[in-house]
Amino acid sequence: MSLSPRTGKCLYGAFFTVAVPCGLWFWNSRLSCPFPAIHSVWLGALLLAAGGLLILLAMKRLWLDGGGLPMNAFPPPRVVTGGVYALVPHPIYCGFVACCAGVAVWSNNASGLWMVTPVVALACLSLVLGYERPDLRRRFGSQLPTPWLGLPTGDGFLPLPRRLGSALAALIPWGLSYWAIKTIGVPADAFETRLSWEWGIPVLPATMLVYASIYLLVPLTFLLCADRAQMRRLVVSVWLATGLNTLLYLAVPATAAFRAVQSQDWMNRWLVWEQQLAGPAAGSCPAFHVIWAVLCAAFLARGPLCRVAWLCWVWCVGLCISCLTTGMHSLADVLCGLLVGALFVNPDDLWRHLFKATEQFSNTWKAWCFGPLRVMNHGLWAGLAGFTVLLITGLSADARNLGWIAGVAGCALIGAGLWAQWVEGSSGLLRPFGYYGAVLGGLLALASVACVHGPVADLTVAFAVAAPWTQAIGRLRCLVQGCCHGRPVRWGIRIINPHSRVVRLAGFSGKPIHPTQLYSILANLVIGTLLLRLRVAGAGAFLIAGLYLVLAGLARFVEEAYRGEPQTRCWAGLALYQWMAAGSFVLGMAVMALPGPTLPPMHPPGLWLLISSLLWALICAGALSVDLPGSSRRFSRLSG
Repeated sequence: MSLSPRTGKCLYGAFFTVAVPCGLWFWNSRLSCPFPAIHSVWLGALLLAAGGLLILLAMKRLWLDGGGLPMNAFPPPRVVTGGVYALVPHPIYCGFVACCAGVAVWSNNASGLWMVTPVVALACLSLVLGYERPDLRRRFGSQLPTPWLGLPTGDGFLPLPRRLGSALAALIPWGLSYWAIKTIGVPADAFETRLSWEWGIPVLPATMLVYASIYLLVPLTFLLCADRAQMRRLVVSVWLATGLNTLLYLAVPATAAFRAVQSQDWMNRWLVWEQQLAGPAAGSCPAFHVIWAVLCAAFLARGPLCRVAWLCWVWCVGLCISCLTTGMHSLADVLCGLLVGALFVNPDDLWRHLFKATEQFSNTWKAWCFGPLRVMNHGLWAGLAGFTVLLITGLSADARNLGWIAGVAGCALIGAGLWAQWVEGSSGLLRPFGYYGAVLGGLLALASVACVHGPVADLTVAFAVAAPWTQAIGRLRCLVQGCCHGRPVRWGIRIINPHSRVVRLAGFSGKPIHPTQLYSILANLVIGTLLLRLRVAGAGAFLIAGLYLVLAGLARFVEEAYRGEPQTRCWAGLALYQWMAAGSFVLGMAVMALPGPTLPPMHPPGLWLLISSLLWALICAGALSVDLPGSSRRFSRLSG
């Protein structure tokens, strides 16, 4: 019996207004966080009031202009472009994140600030990218608003108020990232990036004039950016640089201690004040001063100051030198900053090269026949993924547990085959493999280990750390094989290899499709880097395992919105695997709240671990890349 619309709306509203806040409160009460808490009643109240006001104003506008309430299952029939929707993108989600942060700051709660609030923000972003944005574009198309605080659309002149909004859209994420890294402070295992000879470089306080010029050049660059397309590139460059830098700051515990200042004239006092303002020496490598200098110089040299482009680059070089002569950064900080800045100086070109390489790689399917056997070239990536999972789990859980590791890995591989056979098996696809089958098979194996009092905590965290790296490599196999492919899109990659599943099963030969495997690779590299850092830092076992399920679920929810396999089932507007991803997210939150042991350091690889990893690589390559093309028996053949 189906529910009436009124009952459905009541249940939907109760879930998001009562169950979700209560669930977050309960989850927060079970978490522990090593990072410092921030306590300010005034700041907390301000964030709470601002967030609540955003939510109320947005709901009012949805009711009056949209003819409905913020319910994805029962969306308003009309698009809303006015009020707070003209100022802030997704004001209800922004307001809810601000409320979470406000409660954490008000109540002096570290886990609420550093764990609950970021997870809520990522969950909102995942919901927007994985459901709301595609749905809104399908229903309203060009009617969707371009908020003031966001990327400008179209081409042509960009008015000054819009420039200010775009500048804030770039600077706010950077400012939050920088503040967070400085507040967390220097990790206990940090290493000094300054080389011994660098301590002999004289400190020249007068070069503070050049060093501090960045504080004028950054806002000036945004103000001079009067072209919409150029502003889009600049903001995206800052977002990408901020994202990569944040990941590097968290993953690489590098620090560069400030150089001592001797005399007390006004230049020296200015330098001391700059050091005090900068706070702890965390977040120094790569130097964001240098990244800002590269981005600003590149934009100004291509745009408003193109006639004196050389002057822009002279200033950039001077600022890099001033990072050394003021003692604020090491040479490693500067060089890494130059690399990051150069990488993102033109995001369009970066994406174009990555896109072209992905398309070329996706058309490389090849096979060799040996009697009835067919060996496909993507076996290299299947084998490398298998080698990686056993190697990382062995390093984390100790090679003495190799028997347990092999058992869990074997159950995961069998689960992947059985799950996909049940969900996706067909006459044209006789031996598919499914990610969630591997997860379920692994979880059942870990439950069995727990029943016999085996090293379940060690194994759980080991597979959680290894999983994103394994999947990132495995997605290279997916690109060649043509599985896990995207749906058609105007600008996508084109697959024409007749053996690819994109051509044989989906019928998308030559049609542009989303490079969803690439999306998955990038997401898994980020997740893997964070989890590996937590493992090296000695974080709790179930914190790491739960965080993997949370982050992998959020990434998969977005990825599935752009996947295009014809055999994937949908229910209530979401793909089957989006529901599975949501389940992974909830399960991960529960696992994070479990008390778990602190793990010993990772172990160096031994000969037996390397041999075992090679053997498992051969098994994985055989299972995923060797078949019998002349047979029609179950499990005998891969498509292509």
